[in-house]
Amino acid sequence: MIKSGSNSFAFSAELDSGLLNDLYEGDLEYAEVVFKDFLKYLPDYFAEIEVAYKGKHITELRKAVHKCKTLMGFVGLSGIQAAYQALEKKCEQSKEIDELEADYKDLKKQTESGKKIIITELDRLKDFNGTKK
Repeated sequence: MIKSGSNSFAFSAELDSGLLNDLYEGDLEYAEVVFKDFLKYLPDYFAEIEVAYKGKHITELRKAVHKCKTLMGFVGLSGIQAAYQALEKKCEQSKEIDELEADYKDLKKQTESGKKIIITELDRLKDFNGTKK
């Protein structure tokens, strides 16, 4: 359902609001569901990345990074999504997992930062949608 009236919602400047506006077309209740799902699935998706990295499995790391990259797009974390894309490409080109250490550590920090942004944005969406409990 699209909210109407003089109170319009603007996504945080930390997110790709143009993408989110196109993606959700004003359906902020659906956006709320997707943001909740992001927070629900992110730990498992990132755990796959950690297992592959620590196990030194570059092919599995690339697959896990690809999956998590897609997740970032649904919540407008385009900058972090680009970092995932870069690591995915490096996985295709690297022979040794150690070559990816700096990228992995940076991506882990960016992902945690992005998670905090989405927690805050989800609270804002709940407030706007009147679903906060």
